[in-house]
Amino acid sequence: MKILVRSVLFAALAAASTACFGLDNLFKSPTSSTDSSSTSVRSYLGVWSGPTVASYPTAQSCGNMQWKVTSQTGTQFSGDFAASCANGMTLTGTMVATASDATSIPWAASGTATQGSTSCPFSLTGTGAFQGTSNIVVNYAGTACGSPIAGSETIKRS
Repeated sequence: MKILVRSVLFAALAAASTACFGLDNLFKSPTSSTDSSSTSVRSYLGVWSGPTVASYPTAQSCGNMQWKVTSQTGTQFSGDFAASCANGMTLTGTMVATASDATSIPWAASGTATQGSTSCPFSLTGTGAFQGTSNIVVNYAGTACGSPIAGSETIKRS
């Protein structure tokens, strides 16, 4: 008789625990996510550089662009910026960009432009676009020392 009572009690407990299965979802907000999977975000950390440029197509263009991405939070990334421009001008500063989708990367850079012994501020904005999986075509426009600069360059991760 004792074995029969234990078996019935065990079966009753098993049935009761099975009946409660899934009740924890009853009290969740209908807007809360039940999907525990996460989407991966592309890493932009590292050095992205353009080809070495010796001559510039226009007096307002730059080349030898480099993004040294040192920080990334989600789709926003930032780091050091450098480029050289026509007439012996160099740009050094910081950049910030946001990879808003798979094809568009709005970005901005600012810092100091140096030409000889003269230093002054520069500011660039633009949009990057992926070309393949490792190249970004970077379009830019802005000013350095009050003069306009603009162009396009392809950078790739080093």
